[in-house]
Amino acid sequence: LPIFNKIIKANTNIIKNKDNIRGLSIFSITPYIVITRFLQLFFIVNLLLSLYMLTGIVGMIFNIIKYVEVNMKKSNMRPGFTLIELMVVLVILGLLATFVGPKIMSAPDKTRVTKAVSDIKAIESALKLYKLDNGFYPTTEQGLAALIKKPEIDPIPKSWQPNGYLDTQEVPKDPWGNDYIYRSPTETEGRDYEIISYGADGKEGGSDYDADITSFNIQ
Repeated sequence: LPIFNKIIKANTNIIKNKDNIRGLSIFSITPYIVITRFLQLFFIVNLLLSLYMLTGIVGMIFNIIKYVEVNMKKSNMRPGFTLIELMVVLVILGLLATFVGPKIMSAPDKTRVTKAVSDIKAIESALKLYKLDNGFYPTTEQGLAALIKKPEIDPIPKSWQPNGYLDTQEVPKDPWGNDYIYRSPTETEGRDYEIISYGADGKEGGSDYDADITSFNIQ
């Protein structure tokens, strides 16, 4: 993902510069990328398995139809389906829609949640680099735009990197096209900042894929 390129490059440069290490290791960032790739691969494999199941069930339906047609020819019956045969096909299609359909339909939302988690972790890494250079995080008023363009309102960063901290020209949006909510400082004691995506519905709260995805709840 493009958003990781800047983070990896900046992190590597810091490690090369002995004066700026201050305990930061490349292993503090790269595990996020590995986990993200693994989760994305997991959901892709899950989707492929669902499609494989769909193909198998469809093949089973065609085999049943073929079997019925062969038996009809052997018994000199007129081609067509009896009520029982139609009911069997409908039951199979119903089972297909009940068990396989939801997996296929929910796959895009699962991928979006994974992408949102990856984005938030990447933004967190960029914020840590920002603080390492300047001694503080961007304020709520400065927003995540401070990672792309040097802020012009106080507090002005004195060691802001000329190329910024994210490999993008615009503030990233969440996978549903909404802005990430950024606050610093926060109202919670001990929490320097928070990054929030309001999920699929774009509203605070919710459950399942509508639930908020927050930097302070990500494992």
